[in-house]
This record gives sequence, C-alpha cells and structure tokens, in this order.
Amino acid sequence: RARADGLGHVYFFSREGRILLDIWNEIMPFLAAGAPSLPASYLHVSRVALAQAAHAHSGLSHEHASIAFLPAANRDFRDVARVFGLEVMPFVALLARHGLSSDTVLSRWHDGWRQEYTDRFKQCLEDADFQAEVRRQQAPAQEALQRYLTEQVFYQQARVGVVDIGWLGTIQRFLHQAVMHRSDHPAIEGFLVA
Repeated sequence: RARADGLGHVYFFSREGRILLDIWNEIMPFLAAGAPSLPASYLHVSRVALAQAAHAHSGLSHEHASIAFLPAANRDFRDVARVFGLEVMPFVALLARHGLSSDTVLSRWHDGWRQEYTDRFKQCLEDADFQAEVRRQQAPAQEALQRYLTEQVFYQQARVGVVDIGWLGTIQRFLHQAVMHRSDHPAIEGFLVA
C-alpha cells in the first residue's frame, strides 16, 4: 500500500511502533521481492510531546481539551494541564476571568460537575489571552520537534506514512497539526493498526 501510494518514507511511533518497525524490517525482504526496500524508521516522539508542539501553533482546541477527560479519573483543569504539559499557575487568573478555578469540576463523571462549568471552559478556550499562554508554554516543544524532524529527513519527502497502534489516532493528528504550518511539510498518510 505504501508503494502504491508513492510514499517516500514510513515512520513508526508510539510505544508499540518499535515492535512494528522490527516486524517491517523482517518481512520487507520477502514482500519487496527484489525491489528496493522502502525506507522506514522509528520516530522517538510521544503523544504529549506532539500535542505540545501542535498547540504551539493552533492553541488548545475544545476537541483536544476534551481528550483529557476520556480517562474517567481526570476531572479539572489541573488534569488538562498535566495531560498537555502546561503549568497551571499562569492560567489561574485567566480561568478566574471566566468564573473558574483550576479545581472546578469539568468532567461529567465527577460529583460537582455542572454544564455551566463546561460552557465557561469553552469560553475560556476562546479567550485570546488564554490561547497566547498556551502557545507561549508550548513553543519550546514546537522548536524541539522541528529540529528533530529535520534530522529525520521528514521534510525532504513529498509523501510519508505514519504507523501506530491506537483507537483515536491522536498521535497522528497531533503530528499533522504540529507540521501543517510549514510550506514544506510532506503529505502524511496514516496507518492505524487497531
């Protein structure tokens, strides 16, 4: 499929990606049947690192913030901050501007949750100052990712494939959002082994 789609390189990531790359390397000589093997490598990135790099440009969307509440144990902004590597203190005044605190219950799975808290948090996410703070905190992750991807010849390809195991595809989405601002980003085709 990668050959048919004209991919120049296949990147594996996530915890299981290393195992998938090892399998790829074992079976490619048989699948290639004498043709040149398609270059493949492992990207040493995490979901959190890619999310941070993505948010350095696009900010934190409501959709992404909601991902933090998929584990039922997460309940408030402190959990959002932990999931996305944000420091809580610079957001305290910004949350208060919208009638929230860092421990206001934002997950419907916890006692004390009210729909108005979720609505206020959505308003907070639309606050330009809030998003500016997200971008400021996430900028170092964006810079580090760009250096790393350049070293990995990512930007030298017209089309690449990315492979991981998961059920939401968030790591692939975060990678796309972290690079889409660059005019030289390759087209990314995602493969999900679920």
